[in-house]
Amino acid sequence: MSAEVIPFPKTKNRPFIRKQAAHAAGMSEKGGNNYLRIQLDKQRDTMERRGQGRCDRAGLQGRR
Repeated sequence: MSAEVIPFPKTKNRPFIRKQAAHAAGMSEKGGNNYLRIQLDKQRDTMERRGQGRCDRAGLQGRR
């Protein structure tokens, strides 16, 4: 049995994540989804740049 581990921002980023989620909650469903996708893409790119794991972008396409 195996699983792919996708790193997620450290717990110190919780206030930032909550702020982004609250901001998206005030948008339309489509707008909120797009906003969160952009924010997650930025977080992933930053983590990859810092060497905190590589995430296959194509593998995430089905999770939208």
